[in-house]
Amino acid sequence: MKDDQVLKQVAEMVGIADHYVSAWGDEASVDSETIRRLLTALGYDTKNDEALLESAQKRLRRMCWHQ
Repeated sequence: MKDDQVLKQVAEMVGIADHYVSAWGDEASVDSETIRRLLTALGYDTKNDEALLESAQKRLRRMCWHQ
């Protein structure tokens, strides 16, 4: 993935943050590889931007269909 923009957009869509505040009050970033692994564990195809977008669109269509 070129600049991880698609990765971050899909992560935000499903509720995965790219940063957080630690127990000590320090802001910390979540690296792209961790986000990629989380999305993969959730069933998204993360091999490239196009595959990730396609798998996110499929899930979104399924969610809309089941409502």
